[in-house]
Amino acid sequence: MGFIIIALSLFELVSIAAAFLYILIYTILMSNSFILLLLFIEKREDNNEIIFIDNITSISKFLNKNTLLSVIFSVTLLSLAGLPFFAGFFSKLYILLALISMGYFFLVIILLFINILTTLYYIRLIRFLLFIEEKNMKVNYLYVNVKFSDSLYSLMMFLFMLNIFILFYHNYILLFILNIIITLY
Repeated sequence: MGFIIIALSLFELVSIAAAFLYILIYTILMSNSFILLLLFIEKREDNNEIIFIDNITSISKFLNKNTLLSVIFSVTLLSLAGLPFFAGFFSKLYILLALISMGYFFLVIILLFINILTTLYYIRLIRFLLFIEEKNMKVNYLYVNVKFSDSLYSLMMFLFMLNIFILFYHNYILLFILNIIITLY
């Protein structure tokens, strides 16, 4: 929210367009990550009750075995972190370039520092979920949500492909948003 508020507070056409691009990209990325979490359900051993997973560490064993979901989840998290050459990077880059063009260099340094801190959290989550296996962690059996699995997989793949599309055509999308703002203004 900080990037969006700062971009809107500049009240420049490019910064407002960058804020809308940021909202578009992060809506797609967060939808994709929540859809991935909706895919899993958990079955309790004591009473055979099936519940949704409330702890993200419970899915680490399943993600270690499913390469496609691991790649999609990793790309989504790295893009949320804003690492270079992911879609989330370009949305933050446009906002930072608007700040630089307005002369707010100290604010750019603060935002970059905060972004580095949040990137460490995302990378730590990816490392924990995909590369570290804890032997004493008790995980119940995981089942894929069969009722909605085909539609959720399809929606997740669509959002992932949309993320890849935005990655290659982010500048045209920014110009399209800028054109809409100019025509409405």
